[in-house]
Amino acid sequence: MTEETHPYLSYNKQEDVPTLIGNWVEERHLKDLTGVARNIGSTTILRDPNATGSPNRSLGNTLQATHPRVVEHVQAQTHPANWQSTIQTAYRPPGEQRLAGQYLDVSKMGPRERMLHEQLLREAQDLPPELQATITGAPIPQTTESVYGADFKPHDLTGVQLGATVMKDPDGRPAQRDATFLAETNMLAKQAADRLLGDKAKQAGARDTTLLPNPDIPVTVYTEAVANRTYGGVFPGTTTLNTASPFGKSTNFTKPISDYSKIVVDE
Repeated sequence: MTEETHPYLSYNKQEDVPTLIGNWVEERHLKDLTGVARNIGSTTILRDPNATGSPNRSLGNTLQATHPRVVEHVQAQTHPANWQSTIQTAYRPPGEQRLAGQYLDVSKMGPRERMLHEQLLREAQDLPPELQATITGAPIPQTTESVYGADFKPHDLTGVQLGATVMKDPDGRPAQRDATFLAETNMLAKQAADRLLGDKAKQAGARDTTLLPNPDIPVTVYTEAVANRTYGGVFPGTTTLNTASPFGKSTNFTKPISDYSKIVVDE
């Protein structure tokens, strides 16, 4: 193994650009556009085999202008009207102390635009009539009582009902005694509850079948259908053509297909 002349020669690249530092994509792009590498000074020293010691970092090509080596952008461009010529120094106020040709941000506003701008400023200073009336209206009385004292201040309770319990059922109707509940819980006999409560059970939502005169009649889906007058659809086969006899038998199914009175229902 031969001893190297410089301990960092194997680390650096033996080409125009040595070891790239930082964003190597931008460094290569800079060299492709301008032909100037970032470490051109270090590359020159590494090409000399007689050079000893660590190479010094170079600042780059000082003879080349900076402007071609940077990317132009909008902020780098200035408006020509922002630069005052030397002939305009005679028309400046005497109290203005600055050099001739110094950068000055000059307003680009013309006479008409300046007049409209001043008019808008005057209109903005005048408050609208509604806001002016609110500000200059009757003064608000100053409140001097504390929060603790306000808890003991009497309030006007005229027309306010305090302590009145308003009870409603889930449907929003007035609360009534439920005769069915009294009978199911053996708190009161069914016939006694119907006799004592009267129409209050209906107002509470009871069906007609729960108010039958004979308490021994069981409540079934048929009695509910009679009470609600929903004869059809309770059970298959109970739909009839005659509503006067809701549970009468129908012969429509056994009629021949050629009968003119047969009604065919597609399912």
